[in-house]
Amino acid sequence: MTRLVRLSLLVMVFLGAAAPMLAQAPVAPGGIATRIAAAPAAQGADSVGYHLETTPGVRSFGPASGTAAVDPARGVRIPFTFAVPASAVAGRFVLGRVFLAWPAGGRDSVELAVDVAARRDLTFWVGAETVTATGGAMIELGYRLHNRGNGSDTLGITVDAPQGWTARTLPSIVGLAPGDTAAGTVQLALPEHAAAGEEHHIRITVRGSDVQRSHSVRAVVVSEEGWLGGVAHVPGRIFVGSSSGGGGAPGVGLQAAGEVRPGARVSVALRHSDDLDIAPAFVTSLGGPRVQLGVETRSWDLRLGDIFAPADILMGPVVQGRGGEVEVRHGRGSAGLFVATPQSYRLIGETGLLLRGTTGLDTELGRFGLNAGSVRRESDLFGPTARTGIATTWRYRVKRHDLDAEAGMLAVSGDSGGASGFAGQARYLYTFERGSVTARLRKVPATTRASAGQGNEAFLATTFLVTPSTSAIGWAYAASAPHADGTPYGSSRGGAAGLRMRFPREVQGELLGTYRAGRIIGDTFPTTVTRAVRAALDIPLGAFTLESDAELGSVRSDEARPYRTIRAGARWSAYRQWGWLGLSHYDLGLGTPLTGLDVAGAVTVRAVELKGGLNLRLSGLGASNALSFWSGATVPLTRDLGLALGADRQAGSSSPWRFSLGISHAFGLPLPLPRQAPLQGVVFEDLNGNRTQDPGEPRLGGIGLLLGPLRTESGPDGRFRFFDAAPGELRLDRSGLPLGVVVPAEVHLPTRGYVEIPVIRTAALELQIFMDRDGDRLKDEVEDFAAGAVVSVRDAGGRTRDAMADDDGRVRFGSLPPGPYTVLIYPQGGGREASIPTEIEILLEPAGTLSQLVPIPFRRREIRGQGSSPAGLDLQPSERR
Repeated sequence: MTRLVRLSLLVMVFLGAAAPMLAQAPVAPGGIATRIAAAPAAQGADSVGYHLETTPGVRSFGPASGTAAVDPARGVRIPFTFAVPASAVAGRFVLGRVFLAWPAGGRDSVELAVDVAARRDLTFWVGAETVTATGGAMIELGYRLHNRGNGSDTLGITVDAPQGWTARTLPSIVGLAPGDTAAGTVQLALPEHAAAGEEHHIRITVRGSDVQRSHSVRAVVVSEEGWLGGVAHVPGRIFVGSSSGGGGAPGVGLQAAGEVRPGARVSVALRHSDDLDIAPAFVTSLGGPRVQLGVETRSWDLRLGDIFAPADILMGPVVQGRGGEVEVRHGRGSAGLFVATPQSYRLIGETGLLLRGTTGLDTELGRFGLNAGSVRRESDLFGPTARTGIATTWRYRVKRHDLDAEAGMLAVSGDSGGASGFAGQARYLYTFERGSVTARLRKVPATTRASAGQGNEAFLATTFLVTPSTSAIGWAYAASAPHADGTPYGSSRGGAAGLRMRFPREVQGELLGTYRAGRIIGDTFPTTVTRAVRAALDIPLGAFTLESDAELGSVRSDEARPYRTIRAGARWSAYRQWGWLGLSHYDLGLGTPLTGLDVAGAVTVRAVELKGGLNLRLSGLGASNALSFWSGATVPLTRDLGLALGADRQAGSSSPWRFSLGISHAFGLPLPLPRQAPLQGVVFEDLNGNRTQDPGEPRLGGIGLLLGPLRTESGPDGRFRFFDAAPGELRLDRSGLPLGVVVPAEVHLPTRGYVEIPVIRTAALELQIFMDRDGDRLKDEVEDFAAGAVVSVRDAGGRTRDAMADDDGRVRFGSLPPGPYTVLIYPQGGGREASIPTEIEILLEPAGTLSQLVPIPFRRREIRGQGSSPAGLDLQPSERR
């Protein structure tokens, strides 16, 4: 009996010691776990109230709240049973928290957790099953890993290659969190003595914790006899044209760009024309830089001729000049140098030096860099000005956070004064599920009269989704420009708040209240205050869109005056065709109200593209001579030869009518390139729809191709090769094409030689244009939208579409082939033949809509000559928006 009692006591001790270990044993995802919420008893308490709050996604069984008895010796012990989610990550997983309320008023909480067992699973993909190469060649295979398990894992990739072959993986060790995906490259170098006809099976293996996957690739060695000489034609175009009337000098333009070897591109641009005398029919053919040579490779870029440097805290607003820039990239680092002389405009002579050096390094905490810059200018309008400084930069992008910051020291001099000190700026964007917040700060020691817009600034904006169809929007700003010569600061402030709404059938509306107050820099005018309420409504009706908006308020300086802009119209768009009919009324409190009618459009009739527009001023200044008209036609004579015709009339001009005639010729610059026989080529995305691969059109890798019984895949650069001839047609494995991508039905694919296989999809472009008063290329509330601006969009093939910005500065182009475009923006009022356009380069992504806020200069200063002879020449300053 005594032995039995001892044995019983021993078993109870063992079970008591093992119980905690059994309770904490790992639980498989999707399993059931019981945990006890234990706490010492409060003094004098015989019961306690409890409430359980589970982790989102965790299901509990039994009551979540109630009252539990308390053992004075053991305290309170409340059992809970949970279903562990199947998606639970391996490791410690919190099931929930129990809150205890004691009768005497005390409160405790107990966290309940479980150790989740690791479940290992992995997806391993390699981009080919069969490859062919010559002796001494390099084979590159892409691989992709996806961690389908619930725990982090470190994976190693190894290659079992034939003897004499060199193999390596980049990277060879990959760490993946649950659900993460990683990609890399397997490189195989064949020995020079590899004999044609050899066949090998290469095994690529990935190993992790309790998980292993393998993939076998068949490699065939072919002979050098498959190599042939070939010729590539770099596409280019030359244009010659002239206009009657005015100072229309003949214009000549030459552009060519193309790939000279894999990963290396060359571009050339030459132009001779008077920007202010370019006819509307010639704008797209004579746009772009006057002279430029560009070379782009995987590791360095070089550009000579007309170049520009973006705005920063050291150089101020965007600077343009003629010179050279180079950027070198290696690994995660890069360095660049920009050297140029300032760009001059017509009678405004400008000399000086633009110098900028940049370095950058990508790290896990973002991109860090060091910039140094020096800008020295002297022009006919301003005395010598200079900005010299050095600054550190930081660019950070992670999930919902977007930060750009730079800080350093800056010395500024101009006119009769100078200053130096700290300079810095930061822009931060945070996006969340229901909206976003944008903040911007800038501080400089001083500005010159030539760059007064690059002063101090604080800006805050937010968007918040109130309901699925309604967003609240608002912003506030304050800006000032401390002058180096001691003149009073120019300052402005303002803000806005309102709602943006979306109704059924894609109807959109907006209601916004605005406030602006500012003093014109350098003038003695009192502060101008504008208060207004803006309402807008867009109604899509198939191919047509009805658009209307109105802004009503008042503007006050020394006295209050009405302020109103009203616009309504209909827009029609189809493939390469568009139309606009609108009526507008403007009363900005500056003088006589203006009312006008605008009609514009473009249509293609039997390959002839016709475009044109007119503006009829119905009331206001100059209504007696109120008609402005422009038109153009592009007539294809042959496949490579085209004729450009145009006529335009500018209201108020002494010689209003002008006629234009030009001719263009497309050519291909022949360059010898090695190619493999009997069949090879490239799969590319045809952005402009011309069925020919043009510069900038991306190539598609991983696309399966079939030649009779043979199969291969395009590489990362889109190239593919068939080393053997076979009966049958060449076709694409459509199951491997990306979603939304199609091969044109009319495209014929030959079975020998070199073939370019186009795939196509469309995109859209939405621009909102504003007058950039301060030159920082960022929209401030004090800066107005460029209503009535004429926008021309030119693709890489030279095709053009034109549109006019609405009252809110918005322009939309639909059904555009994706790819690079040149956008020329002409501000309202000057006419394209009398305005220097703002030019930007954009890239439309496939099957998407690019929305972009575009700044254009607020005004350009010129000196015009008056008088009929040199002796009577009277130079007067003039300002033009």
